[in-house]
Amino acid sequence: MLRHLLPLMLLAGALAGELPILRTTAQEDARPRYLPLAPGQSMAGGYCAEVLLALNQIDPGLRFSGLEQTMPVNRMLALLQSGQLDIFACLSKTPEREATIRFLEPPILELHNRLAVRADDPIQIRNLDELRALGKDGVILVNRGSGSAMWLQSQPGLHIDGSGYDQPDNLKKLLAGMGRFYFRHDFGLQAEIAALKLQQRVRILPIVLNTQQQYLAIQRGLPLETQRRIEAALQQLHLSGELARLRARYP
Repeated sequence: MLRHLLPLMLLAGALAGELPILRTTAQEDARPRYLPLAPGQSMAGGYCAEVLLALNQIDPGLRFSGLEQTMPVNRMLALLQSGQLDIFACLSKTPEREATIRFLEPPILELHNRLAVRADDPIQIRNLDELRALGKDGVILVNRGSGSAMWLQSQPGLHIDGSGYDQPDNLKKLLAGMGRFYFRHDFGLQAEIAALKLQQRVRILPIVLNTQQQYLAIQRGLPLETQRRIEAALQQLHLSGELARLRARYP
């Protein structure tokens, strides 16, 4: 009996061990994946932050620091690629990113990329060919460096403005007539429109032009034991249904 119990005892002991604190960050202007610090809070909220906290609940040895800070996605990527950050929750996978960052399965979020237009613009779009046919009358705004932007920029024949810094910046440009469309995933777009009280001035077209998955991403120099612990906790979070329950809290 003891011979059969010993492997389980060793596994439990390993999971109980503490690992170095994992460095992460919240993403700037990324509602509701990351919510700004509220008065009295010591760390950012939001769906992606909650995923990290849930991993800690499963394996208390997985501890995270940095959720009290925010940074743009390009800066976060540079720090993750250089090993100055260890982990980030909710990052889209691209071939360029996969060359320098490891993405863990399963994905933790599915995003549906759609088009926002001014509320007084009667246009309807059914596919990318209709966007191409608009020519320069169909300028599409995207967030600089985002996964949504990378996918759209890989599609030929579109007129894209990728100079916008973030969601508030591009929504202002949209309302100012500096672009006809704003391409963004509806998970963040709906929350940002509500936060800026633009529901009467901006509408989201029903067509989904692209669906993308977002993942837990880790720096490639992370010790193997740490990687295994994160993967084990992520699998348990998924298989238990807790990941789906977390997602359901953010309609």
